Order: sequence, then C-alpha cells, then structure tokens
Amino acid sequence: MKHLSLTLKGLTAQIGVMELRNLAEQLELSLRRGEDRQQILALQEHLIPNLMELINQLEEQLPIEDQSQHNSITINIDELRQVCTKLTEQLVMDDFTSCDTFHKHQELLRTALGEKFIAIANDIQNFNFSNALIELKNMMINHGINL
Repeated sequence: MKHLSLTLKGLTAQIGVMELRNLAEQLELSLRRGEDRQQILALQEHLIPNLMELINQLEEQLPIEDQSQHNSITINIDELRQVCTKLTEQLVMDDFTSCDTFHKHQELLRTALGEKFIAIANDIQNFNFSNALIELKNMMINHGINL
C-alpha cells in the first residue's frame, strides 16, 4: 500500500493534480508512521472519490474506439502467455504498472478475454488487483494457459 500511495503521489504531481497528490502524500505518511487503521481508512475514503473523478475526466478525453477492429485480431498464444505472465506478476505485487501493461496490450487482451475484458479492465483501473488476477487466471484457462 505504501508503494501504491507513493506511485499515486508521483503520478498526480506529474500531471498537476495537486489536491490528489497531497491526499496521496498524507496516506503515504500515515502508512510510514504506522498510524491506526481508522485514520488510514479515513484518508482512503477521502482519496478514492477524488481519484475516481480524475479517472472519469481522463476517460472522457479518450477517443471512442471502433469495436469492429477488435474482432479481426488473431490470438497469438505465445504472445498472450507472455503478456499474461507479466501482468500476473504485476497484479500479485499490487504493481500500478499493471495498468500500463494492460493498456499496452489491450487489443490482444480484449480479443482473448472477451466479455470479461471490461470487468478486468475496471478492476485494474480501480486498483482491485486481487480480483483482476482471479478473473485473468480463470479466463486464461480457456486458452490452455495456466498462470
């Protein structure tokens, strides 16, 4: 959790979202000081809506994707195995870079994950890495990949 708060602090500072950066810093400091669970949860409860607002604003700026392009991608099982192995390692470590990996390989993952793509994308985006990991592993079994 300290790593995530540090990462969030750095990212929000880079894009100039100082209120969210300050909240992330407060959370990071509370975790470092070993403050009680209630104080940390209170900080999280204040931080999460601000983070979700930022995510929603960023999503609104994204171009609309042409869904017809996703149906024409052939799944390369070796590439899928490599991507999902890396993604699994990141999710196990609650590594924020799993968002980057997922986004970078979204075309392949959208085709391979089918109807579960959106749910897993939302889990990763909402930092619910443990649930994303479970869903990813379950879906990869369908492709004969045991993660």
